[in-house]
Amino acid sequence: MVNSKLLLEYDVSVLDSQMEGILWLKLMDKFSCQSLCVCVCYLPPASSSRGDCSEEFFDCLAAQISMYRNLGTICICGDFNARCGDLQDVSVDSVSAIPPRKPLDVELNSHGKQLMDVMKSLELGTLNGRGKDNFTFISSLGRSVVDYCIVELEDYNKFSHFTVTTMQELMEELDYQDSRHIPDHSLLSWQIQAHQLDEVPTQPSRIPKKQVSFSTSLFDLQSIPSHFMENRREEVDKLIMHLDTNTLSQKLIDEIYSHFCNIVKEEMECTLPKIRSRSQKHHHHKPWWNQELSEARAEVAKAERKWLTCENRINRPILRENYKATRRKFDSLVRRAKRRWCNMAGEDLDTALLGNQQGFWHK
Repeated sequence: MVNSKLLLEYDVSVLDSQMEGILWLKLMDKFSCQSLCVCVCYLPPASSSRGDCSEEFFDCLAAQISMYRNLGTICICGDFNARCGDLQDVSVDSVSAIPPRKPLDVELNSHGKQLMDVMKSLELGTLNGRGKDNFTFISSLGRSVVDYCIVELEDYNKFSHFTVTTMQELMEELDYQDSRHIPDHSLLSWQIQAHQLDEVPTQPSRIPKKQVSFSTSLFDLQSIPSHFMENRREEVDKLIMHLDTNTLSQKLIDEIYSHFCNIVKEEMECTLPKIRSRSQKHHHHKPWWNQELSEARAEVAKAERKWLTCENRINRPILRENYKATRRKFDSLVRRAKRRWCNMAGEDLDTALLGNQQGFWHK
């Protein structure tokens, strides 16, 4: 899925979908024509019935990377079911200034070896192990790192703020109150630096080059200060002058509009207060949720953190069993709270039906 906001500034197209489990998307900036090629992958586990296709998968992926890397910045991400152990993706004698990978998962499997071979041969590297890292697969069966974000070594500095957020952390942050069907895989997120058009072509010296990154911040539009855009008036006047003094084409109008939007966005970032996502979490309370469940969920998160951060091989199985027991207790409390609320709601409906039939329809 592509966020609709990106469609305002990028033309998005499917670049390649011939190989099962590999999808390439091309995002081309509407104004600068610079491209970002995103590859989304899924490779079944080696132990599954389709796990024997890994050689064909990685051969195809390597060929596609070589083919599309010249189109622009590339980013490969997804679930490879590959455990790379402590193998390094950057050679010791490499001249690259990229810091060494610090793996959390020291186990190695066949998919991991193949993935590392591809990365070394094509001068690629993972963002995993070089940011706010964590395990990407967490369940009662165990923990591992099998999901990756892979980029070209020469483009490493274009990517920042790599973060792995576990589902338990995400549940707490969003105050998500339904524990059914929670994914086992963590959320991987990062920022990509995008280069905006150098200038409007007809006036090359008036609009400086900007480097912008996409933001998902929410702003408090009820608190717009009186001096909003006061310091940007000269820039806006120059854009208006472009409209007044040039022969207009649709492309030129679009370019000027894009620059105006960037000016407003920059001013909003600097002057408007932001709304934290946590402020909206209380809008999603379930009627059966209570303080006991909040405390139990916090205990699950605490048990999970202790297990994931434990480096002692002797204590790790004990902490894992404690996490599983804590999670089972939380799930049991959730089911009990739902049953209790459903029973009470049914009793209220029966009472309303017997006592006040007209009031029944307001329930």
